[in-house]
Amino acid sequence: MATLISNYLTAGFDHKARKAIIKRAVNCLKIAKKKYKFKTIVFTGVSGALFATTLADKLGVGLTVIRKPDDDTHSTYEIEGLVGVPYIIVDDFVYTGDTVKKIISDMAPDVCVGLYLWNPNADVEKPVIKQELGLDCLNLLEQTAGGQP
Repeated sequence: MATLISNYLTAGFDHKARKAIIKRAVNCLKIAKKKYKFKTIVFTGVSGALFATTLADKLGVGLTVIRKPDDDTHSTYEIEGLVGVPYIIVDDFVYTGDTVKKIISDMAPDVCVGLYLWNPNADVEKPVIKQELGLDCLNLLEQTAGGQP
């Protein structure tokens, strides 16, 4: 009997849940793409990789990975992918904003135009997103477009 083993990424590893998340994200990010004109999706870690690659393909945009410090990899680059263009960050949650701050710092002087949190349990109205990071949480576009939050 198969068993799904996961801590906080269960929705990313479950096929049905992942498919629903991707469908919802694509619908929302199509609106964001028209509004913000982003050209690439930036992510870090497994949580971002679970969704960013598929989203980039479905939206017809580039993809950029920023490796976490001390990440064991075959690459000599900390950043790989499309740089020099407006981008969005795809992540699971925002707690302190430290991961997003690192991405923005590493990608400077490129322009981050927003953040999309794929995890259905993420607090998309968390004050740190707008107040400290100065970013729009793109999930909120669903609400303004008449979609379900």
